[in-house]
Amino acid sequence: MGVTQVNWSSNEGGSGTASGTTDWSATGIFLQPGPNVITVTAIDAAGNEGTATLTVTYTPIQSAQTITFGSIANHTFGDAPFGLGATSSAGLPITYNVVSGPQS
Repeated sequence: MGVTQVNWSSNEGGSGTASGTTDWSATGIFLQPGPNVITVTAIDAAGNEGTATLTVTYTPIQSAQTITFGSIANHTFGDAPFGLGATSSAGLPITYNVVSGPQS
């Protein structure tokens, strides 16, 4: 008899059941940067189990990012607040921090 069920679990969190009959596919395995140990257990119709582990090392691809600011008009103390309007070429959110001076 063949394999009837395949389960997986990750040392980085998460587990699930693969789908298939002769070829099995697992989805929803989220990898963290660095080594990820995946444990796979195959079960046949008689309840026999076989377990194997594999280590997947995930290295995220990092690409250059450009942050672009629109032009900022001259302002005087007391003017209404205004936005800086920066955008990231990577589509990431922009956050601002005051390094020195008043924060109001």
